[in-house]
Amino acid sequence: MNQNTDATKPQDTEVSSQTQLAILLSIRGGLTSGFTAQRCISQIAKVGPVGNWEAAASKYEVGSSLAQALLTSGAFSSDVQLLIGFMDDHQVNPVQQLDPAIDYLKAVL
Repeated sequence: MNQNTDATKPQDTEVSSQTQLAILLSIRGGLTSGFTAQRCISQIAKVGPVGNWEAAASKYEVGSSLAQALLTSGAFSSDVQLLIGFMDDHQVNPVQQLDPAIDYLKAVL
């Protein structure tokens, strides 16, 4: 078995809190500017930060859940994933879904 194969898996890579915060702030900024969640995710995919944003965009197209799309991206730590997943509710404004994770990341920086 090639040991390098395991080391290159995306889930083994730690994404910095700053990068996670930048991604969430970018999405929140797009949403508050009137862009759809789909467009925000598509724009993040074009920039190509850490994570699998094509999978996230596909997940959003299927389920229209911003939280599920963000979780699919693989770009967030387990703590942030919990906060995002907790707010996964179609009754909650997408901007408000991001707030707990953004507040948490600001606190740890």
